[in-house]
Amino acid sequence: MTPILEARDVELARRLNRTSLEVGPSKMIAIIGPNGSGKTSLLRALAGIEATSGTVRVCGESPDEASPSRRMRLLSFLPASRNVIWPISVRDVIALGYRRLIPAESSD
Repeated sequence: MTPILEARDVELARRLNRTSLEVGPSKMIAIIGPNGSGKTSLLRALAGIEATSGTVRVCGESPDEASPSRRMRLLSFLPASRNVIWPISVRDVIALGYRRLIPAESSD
């Protein structure tokens, strides 16, 4: 069965040591650790926000090789911040990207 998320040897210079992980379908995971341990760096590396070494696949596809419209349906990144300036709930913020999860046209 194809993993939902697969990362092999993902690394950010001076911030995240080489890391590999695999998340299967219907699995929920938590990334926990003390401040400065690399939790956010791992998420940024998985989302491709910063240049990394290694490979990331979402549902068997490489987000780096996907068209922009397909990439938006494969993954999203919502940074943690305490400075919320709009009166919107977490549920509503997540719903902003939810439509992208619904299968769309196959013009990619």
